[in-house]
Amino acid sequence: RVFKQQTGTSPHAFVNSIRLQQGALLLKQTADSVLSVALSVGFQSETHFGKAFKKQYGISPGQYRKNDRADEPAVQAEEMPIYFI
Repeated sequence: RVFKQQTGTSPHAFVNSIRLQQGALLLKQTADSVLSVALSVGFQSETHFGKAFKKQYGISPGQYRKNDRADEPAVQAEEMPIYFI
């Protein structure tokens, strides 16, 4: 309860947000497959990662990567707050 009071979010949502931020950076900076990125940031499947990513950013990981490579406006991972635990 104290964590949620202080951060405005549950511990699970907080950690998930950090994992998704890291995933967004990896999608931008590497040529790794979406599955590889998902597994490396702690998701059990590409599907679970894709659903969580789309819920947080409004686009799929593949669309995010395509938009970034085409120099179109995309979610800017650097602008998202990064939390350190």
